[in-house]
Formats: sequence, structure tokens, C-alpha cells
Amino acid sequence: MVLKTRPLLPLHTLALLAALAFAAGCVKTAPVVKLPEKTPIAVAFVLDDDHQGLVGEVPEALKKEVSAVLAERNLDLFEIPFASYAEVFVPVRDSQRRLARLTNSEAPLTLLVETKAVYFAQLSGRYRWTVSLNLSVARKDGSIEPLSSASDLSTFVDFEHQKEPAVISSIASDLARRVGALLDEFLSAGDLVEKKNPS
Repeated sequence: MVLKTRPLLPLHTLALLAALAFAAGCVKTAPVVKLPEKTPIAVAFVLDDDHQGLVGEVPEALKKEVSAVLAERNLDLFEIPFASYAEVFVPVRDSQRRLARLTNSEAPLTLLVETKAVYFAQLSGRYRWTVSLNLSVARKDGSIEPLSSASDLSTFVDFEHQKEPAVISSIASDLARRVGALLDEFLSAGDLVEKKNPS
């Protein structure tokens, strides 16, 4: 009995098939929800200290990335001064209670961006950290239920002296994308977005 074997596919064909399979399995990203007119949003940023229970300011890199994400959605960032809530946030760790302290601004929307960076281990000569991101958004008039999300991301830095601000900066764009995703979900649930008539 003679066994017949199939000829092997050329390497470039295998690579093409793998790429097509990968593309077919990719989930399409949701479209950006852009408001019809520029709308103010009050934003509070906080970096929670994992060891001493204190709070600090996030690096400018994160603020810049979040500002760009907001601008994409026609949201005008009004940064709430850190000093106005820093002391209040030290004993309060619950995100919803923190958010409630921030809803007194003039802006119709309020966004709370909470970050925390925790050192994990040294791996292959680099320093691995875990960054926790808690996001909460609310509408001042309470017409939409507040929405929250939480995620953990891993990142590496090259040097031991690079601490929390450098770690947050290293993944600022990833963190900002999650801000955008939360806002898209929140805004599409409200009446701030123009409703299109079905065709």
C-alpha cells in the first residue's frame, strides 16, 4: 500500500493564510461617538499610592493623551484642580463616592480617571509593573446612570529608578483608549448624540 502525501505549501502562502485567519478573527472596534457640538467635561486625574495610601498627580503624558481622546469626541476638557480634591480622596477609595464629590462643577459631564502602578518583578533585565485603571463618568443632571470600568495592564520599564509616573507614561496611549471606549458607550446611551433616522 502506497501512502500519498500532500505537497507542502510555500512559506509565503502559509504566511498569507495565517494573516487572513488573524484578520477574520479580529473584532472590529466600535466607531467613535462624536457629539454634535463642543461639550465641556470636567476631568479629575488621580494616581493612588499603593504603599502609603496617599494620592498624587498623574504625569502630563496621560493628560495629553486623554485630552486628544476627548477632542475626538467633541468634548472640551476642563481639568479639575488636583488640590480641590486631593485631601478628600486620601481616606475615600471607593470610585463612586469619589465621583460624587466631583459632580458639582459647571460642566454637564464629569470624568474620574484613577490610576495605580504596582511593581511586579524583574524579568529578563527589565522591570515589570501592573497598572490599574478605574474610570467613572457621570452626567450632572443624573439623566443617565453613571458608568464605570476597571482594567489592569502590564508594562515594562528599562530602569529600576523609573517609578510610578514613568510607568503610567509608558502606556498613556493605551489608558487613553480605554477612556475613549467608556465614553463612547456612555454617550451613545444618552440624548447628547444626534439620533439618525433609520433609512
